[in-house]
Amino acid sequence: MKKILPHVMAILFAVFGLAIIAMLMIYSFSALGKLFPNNFLGQIMGMVLFDVAALVWLGTIIFLCKSVGQYAISTIGFVLGLVGTLLLVADEVMMGGQELAKVPAWAGDSIVWTFIIALVGHVILYYSFKLSAPEISAEIALGYETAAITDEAMKQATEQLIRERGMLGNMIAPRMITDVKRSLGLPAGDVIELTAQNVEMLHPCPLFSLGKRNLFRRPQPVKQEQDRILCVAFKLHGKRSPIRGGLPQLLPRRTLLHHSPPLLHRTFLQLPLLLCNLLLHNLLLHNH
Repeated sequence: MKKILPHVMAILFAVFGLAIIAMLMIYSFSALGKLFPNNFLGQIMGMVLFDVAALVWLGTIIFLCKSVGQYAISTIGFVLGLVGTLLLVADEVMMGGQELAKVPAWAGDSIVWTFIIALVGHVILYYSFKLSAPEISAEIALGYETAAITDEAMKQATEQLIRERGMLGNMIAPRMITDVKRSLGLPAGDVIELTAQNVEMLHPCPLFSLGKRNLFRRPQPVKQEQDRILCVAFKLHGKRSPIRGGLPQLLPRRTLLHHSPPLLHRTFLQLPLLLCNLLLHNLLLHNH
């Protein structure tokens, strides 16, 4: 008998608990019918804030809490759901048609205010439970510290910029003044305007006078003039000119590197003779 009684009592206790829960649901559902007449869906959703809320918060305390804050929030939610259910049951008992006690005037108002307080309370508790999770709390704390450090850095940077405002302004002002002058078409500084000259061309100059007539040679590039002198030098020494096509062709600079230094030395020693030959050559070209 002693072995059977514990199991029997466990079954009776479970049935007793289910009966209490069923009774609370029935009376709270009836009380919500006075708040939402002819609205079955409204009555069912209203029970979520009372009977169902008490059971859900109780299961959350047992299985889902991971921090002290979550345990506190879940406990408050369980108490709120249970107290709201008991208030609805009390109102239903007083206003359900009994004639033994006088129904107080505040009974009807209590149903409305109980529903509103339960709705607001459970919404706040639900989001507070989510935010009090350990990983979420760590992220919030880290973000807060980061924001505080950023604000302090901005404050220090602002103070330093205020102290160095004059120096920085002196550094930027000349550049801004120069840009303004350029946009207005004014000279930005001490500018000397000169006419551009082509340094690659020789200006025509008289070679010699023949009566009142000056003989000019045509302007030629400096490098071509040098090639003419070298070509005449090679002819004087009885060597074949490395300049292809005669005098008008240009002599590459690398060709000079292949000739012997004595030859170049003799060439520049005879430079006056070369100049005379060049003058005669220009004169012949002019007469033709």
